[in-house]
Amino acid sequence: MIELIGISKCFDKKIVLKDITFCVNRGEFVTIIGKIGSGKSTILNIVSGLIKYDSGELKINGKIVKISNRNYIKDIGVLLSCDYLIEEFSTLLYWKCMGKLLGLTTSEINHRIEYINYICQISDPNIPISKLSSGNKMLVKIGTMLLKEAQILVVDEPFTNLDINEIEKVERILSNCNLEGKTILMTSHYPESIYKISNKIYVLDNGKIEHNFSKNDFQSYEIFKLNFMQYFNKSLISTFN
Repeated sequence: MIELIGISKCFDKKIVLKDITFCVNRGEFVTIIGKIGSGKSTILNIVSGLIKYDSGELKINGKIVKISNRNYIKDIGVLLSCDYLIEEFSTLLYWKCMGKLLGLTTSEINHRIEYINYICQISDPNIPISKLSSGNKMLVKIGTMLLKEAQILVVDEPFTNLDINEIEKVERILSNCNLEGKTILMTSHYPESIYKISNKIYVLDNGKIEHNFSKNDFQSYEIFKLNFMQYFNKSLISTFN
C-alpha cells in the first residue's frame, strides 16, 4: 500500500535519507524507530506529500506518486509532531474549519465531528484549544487526522508529553483504527506503546533502514525493551539481532 524504493533526500547538501526502501502492506501497523535526526519525520513528510524527495520512487496503492500530483493525499490522514493547531479556536470550530479545507460538505463535517468527538472525548471541545492540556491537544490533532475517512494514517510521535492514561487512550484509538483496516505508519520513542500496537518495526540509523522485525521476534516485552534501550545507548551493530 505504501512503498518507498530507493528514496534519498538532502537538506543543504546534508544527506538525510540514503536509498530508503521498504513497504507497508495494507492493514499493517508499522513503526519507524531511530535516534533524533535519523530522518524518521522526513520519511513521514515525504509519504504525506509535504516535501519532495530527491531520488527514488514513492508508490501509494501500487501507483507511482509525485508531490506535483496532489490527488493521492486524499487517502492519507496525517498527524505531525510540530505545533499547527490554531489555539484561539475551540476544538469544534477548528475541526469545522479543517473539514472545509479538506473539501468536506457541512453534512460530512458534522457526521465526522460527531464520530471523532465520541472516540477522542476532548475534556471541553467548546473552550479555546490554548486552555486544553497537552494530552487533549494531541487528541485534537488525532481528531483532525480522522476528519476524512482516509485508509492510510501517517502518525509522527503521538505520545510526546502525555501521561500514562493519555498514552493508553491514544494507543487504544490508533489500535482500533488499525483493527478497522486502516494502514498506519508511525514514529515513536515509546517502547511499550510500540510493542503493544505495532505489527512491524523498522530501525532507521544514519539515514538508512538497518533492520526490520516484528514484536513476535522477541519472547517478551522485557527483551524487546532491553534491545530498544541498547540501541539508543550503544551502536546499532550489537542490537536487534
